[in-house]
Amino acid sequence: MGTRELLNYLEKLEIGLSSFSYEELGVVEAGELKKSFEVFKHGLEDKVFGTSELKQLENIYKRVGILEPTGKKSDATKPNNHLLQLLDALENTPLNKKQQDLTDTLRTAIQELIHPKKHTPETMSTNFQYIEKSLVSGYSEHKINLKPVLEDCMGRMELLEEMVRMFKQNVLEFIGSAKVHLMNEDFAALELACQKIGPNLKMMKTFDLLETIQQMALLSKTDNDAKHLAFLYEQFVTEYPLVQEQVDFEMELFRTM
Repeated sequence: MGTRELLNYLEKLEIGLSSFSYEELGVVEAGELKKSFEVFKHGLEDKVFGTSELKQLENIYKRVGILEPTGKKSDATKPNNHLLQLLDALENTPLNKKQQDLTDTLRTAIQELIHPKKHTPETMSTNFQYIEKSLVSGYSEHKINLKPVLEDCMGRMELLEEMVRMFKQNVLEFIGSAKVHLMNEDFAALELACQKIGPNLKMMKTFDLLETIQQMALLSKTDNDAKHLAFLYEQFVTEYPLVQEQVDFEMELFRTM
């Protein structure tokens, strides 16, 4: 099974998990399920990138003044057991052969995190090799790079500073207005808000945020799926602070050059 197919199923699983947890569970239980899924994703990142890459990330945290995330590895077992229970619940529902294969692959990956084995490049499973290539490629593609933006500003820092200021202001305005439109289920207004913020994201080369906005605009125009739109909105709100930190870090580097 290809990595693209696996990651696509993971995205659908996360959407379904979000909808299920808020409808069927209390706040505490829903939070535990969300934490379980995040631990699972972080475990995959640990396997793919290894200690050296995580160490580089910690150094970046220190340079930009962010507290390093803390936690014990032993804490990962219980959340991953929650995910296995979730997969058990999924398997009790009608699944076609393709869905069953994907569920089996997820179960294998989770069990590998709970009971890790030493792998060499020769013995590492094909799925993890594909995931490694995909995630490393994605990490390189989506890193914020403001040099092209500075070039668009003809090398003038004052123009770049103003562009960044407007970028932050417009994103915050979008976050506020989009929340209101979602609460009112005003899909036409939400689509308009997405179209308005899109050029700012494209100009700043923040392509991950842009992709999320484009999905929201399309859903607002076609399916009017409030739950999926709410999921994408939360994804945008969660990802934006990380993007802003990268932008601020790049700007600080430019100022010291």
